[in-house]
Amino acid sequence: MTMQVPGLPESGIAQCAAWAGDGSHRLPMM
Repeated sequence: MTMQVPGLPESGIAQCAAWAGDGSHRLPMM
């Protein structure tokens, strides 16, 4: 799931990675 957070793109990416469980090591490319 790629969630775009206006104003906090870095936080959104970091949160997404943490939410994924850091098991797939998959970072959303924006």
